Amino acid sequence: MSEQRAIISKEKVEKFLLLTPLLYSAYSEMTELSKKKPNDPLNKFKVEKINQILTPMKELLKGEPIIEFLDVLDDESLPSNSDAVLILRYFREGANAFETKHKTIVEINDLPSFSTKIKEWNIETE
Repeated sequence: MSEQRAIISKEKVEKFLLLTPLLYSAYSEMTELSKKKPNDPLNKFKVEKINQILTPMKELLKGEPIIEFLDVLDDESLPSNSDAVLILRYFREGANAFETKHKTIVEINDLPSFSTKIKEWNIETE
């Protein structure tokens, strides 16, 4: 029996590849800030900028099991630095699960005695 592959559109892959580095960067920055001042609130600017990443990422992750745990940051109550890290970690884990689900390990045999394994996106064919 062959394994069912989760197929994804090229547009979703492109969106994922755009958002993921931004998500990881925001997570890294907020983690450092949280180490220094975990209970300090974020300012509105930071919340807006982080939500510019989280909102489209949440849309991309619709239909994934983790979606019920993903919330954007509240710009009214201004979460603390450590709260933002928690939310960003959930999104990071969701992105990791999404990538794992939509990629397949492919073996490339370049030479008779040498092969390489890579992960390839399962992009839908037209």
